[in-house]
Amino acid sequence: MSFVIQRESCVPTGIDQGVMLGSFSTGAAPGIGQPWSREAEFGFSLTCPVSGSGISVHAVFTDAESPDNTTDALTLTGANIPQGVAVKLFQENGTPITFGRESVDPGAPGRFDLFTAPPEGVTNQAVSFRARLYQTGPTLSEGPFNATALVTLSYD
Repeated sequence: MSFVIQRESCVPTGIDQGVMLGSFSTGAAPGIGQPWSREAEFGFSLTCPVSGSGISVHAVFTDAESPDNTTDALTLTGANIPQGVAVKLFQENGTPITFGRESVDPGAPGRFDLFTAPPEGVTNQAVSFRARLYQTGPTLSEGPFNATALVTLSYD
């Protein structure tokens, strides 16, 4: 006979979504290391069960195109990827998100705290993030692109 003890987990809602940054003008470039003024907000909600001591919820964002990427910029994909730009993600409080491999390990690179659900549980706890386009180089080129991130949630 064997037993597995598993921590209660939360159920996400609205976690699979597309985020549109829209069009940006190279003529209105903000300067190297600076973001264009427009940003896109995205997020999801979590419902967490009743637990004896509450549930700490953590996240790791992974660059879907380059899973070993541990920078703060997503890998751009597409047929004609523009030069001199990067997509960066931010926590609701404005802290930049550093990417890491998909992992639930407490010491995983890129792991950060989302919130702690109270012992009585929580329904539809909103979690928000922002995506911004940054100028990364002196030479800019135009073109459509995509960038995809995955999120791994873990619980303590």
